Amino acid sequence: HGQGAQTCIDALLAAGASLDFLGTELWNNIHNANLPQVKRLLAVGVSPGGLRTACGHIGPVRHDLVNTLIEAGVEWEDGPVMDMHRGDLAALERRLDKDSTLVRETFEDTTGGMRLACTLLHIAASRNDVAAIELLLRHGADVNAHAPEDWKGLTPIFLTLVRGITPTPTQEVCADACRDAFEALIAAGAALSLSAKCRIAHFEVWCTPLAYALTCQEAVQRGKVLGSTCYADGTYQIERLRELGAPE
Repeated sequence: HGQGAQTCIDALLAAGASLDFLGTELWNNIHNANLPQVKRLLAVGVSPGGLRTACGHIGPVRHDLVNTLIEAGVEWEDGPVMDMHRGDLAALERRLDKDSTLVRETFEDTTGGMRLACTLLHIAASRNDVAAIELLLRHGADVNAHAPEDWKGLTPIFLTLVRGITPTPTQEVCADACRDAFEALIAAGAALSLSAKCRIAHFEVWCTPLAYALTCQEAVQRGKVLGSTCYADGTYQIERLRELGAPE
């Protein structure tokens, strides 16, 4: 597999070789957003999995990954959250037209490396999904909606600040992974003075968006966050928030 030796793979499979060991390779390629390799592994019969990892990607790269896994038979739960992860905004809009309260409901999202009970707008913001953000706002979503439970007071804009670097099909990195969503929420009137309880380097602090971004930036620079080399430092967002007069 590592050498792309399909003929050898075919011969080994014909001789009764097990595909179990390729499950890890499938997850690695999903993590790296390598769609051609994901499709190749599924085509030879590797059991589909890794949906949560696919949904965790930022931007439209996740749509093809998610849909490929679903077509291969991975277990999944239909609903408005998966509409966004699949890039099926037409389906999402049909749900919103049928039930306008969906924009105010709380959904559990565990695909971004943390457990978060939040609104659909929070999830769209955390994935830099501007099209979904605009659709949800048109249907009455609150740009300053508070996430309940663990992250008290968290509004969608917090999820667009310091984010992990996102692999792309070309293996380039997006240092400001949620910049577009950040700007879309500001344009929609996101409050910059609201405080939320945020987890930073295993500590919980109440802070504004700017204070959160600054504290995260410091934590990343000091290496306090596990895997800090895989985090953007939020420089663009910090400069933009200061430009807008956001309080610390």
